[in-house]
Formats: sequence, structure tokens, C-alpha cells
Amino acid sequence: MQREHWLLAAALVFATAAHGQGPDLALTWLGRDAVFVEMASIRAAGDQTTFRALRVVDGEDAINGERFLGGWQAASIDCRARTFRASSFASLRESGAVGPEQVLSGEAYPIAGGSAEAGMESAVCRNAPAYGERASSVAEAVKIGRGKLAHN
Repeated sequence: MQREHWLLAAALVFATAAHGQGPDLALTWLGRDAVFVEMASIRAAGDQTTFRALRVVDGEDAINGERFLGGWQAASIDCRARTFRASSFASLRESGAVGPEQVLSGEAYPIAGGSAEAGMESAVCRNAPAYGERASSVAEAVKIGRGKLAHN
């Protein structure tokens, strides 16, 4: 199922890019990173709603000599029970390389008020991103996110 989610999300990004539009990335939280939900990736199935989020980091610290923009997180939220579960994460390097994808096997946990998960829940469950900023490309999301993180 997780591979299908990533393939679907990649197909959506490709389809919108082919029509001259980039992904619709909505800023949903600012803290140690800036979180953007990819609005076109939101899929409801019963009580679970799956989606993809871009987590942008400040980029100040290099890891093994390489700088990172952040990464792509696949997750699900139970909008009724207010629980969150991350299913995978793939780092995104400044070079543009993505991955490797790490499958996450943790259990769903309650969403705490004011958390990154609460910001994602607002966008995913109510189509109400906490911030007005939206980006139509990863580069634009990184610019917005890093600008906000510098002043946060």
C-alpha cells in the first residue's frame, strides 16, 4: 500500500507538472521545520486519510558533507479519532536527490494541540491550512519555509 501511495503521489505531481502547474503545497506548521501538505495527495479511505507532506529544514547543518532541503513524509490521519501515523520518509538533498525511502512502522498516536501533526490535520481533515502561504514547486516551498524559519 505504501508503494502505491508514493506512485500515486508521483503520478499526481507529474500530471500537474505536465499541464504547466506544480504541486499545491500548503504551509501547515512552523517549528523546527516548515511543513507543507501536498493538497493533491490527500486521499480518504474510511476513517483513514493518507497524504504526503514536504518537511523543509533550515539547511544550515550538513550531514556527511551534504546539505538537505528536508524530506517527503507519507502519513495518515484518522480525522474522527484525531490520530496520526507516519508511514515513510525520504530525505531530499539540495542536489535534488531523493531517498532512500525509510518505511516507518510506528503506531498511530493522538494529535497534540499546536503540534506539526495538528497543523497537518487542519489541512487534511478540514481543508484549512493554518497559514495562507502556498507553493507550486519544491523550490518555492523551500524559499518560503526557510524564510519563515529564519524569522521563527
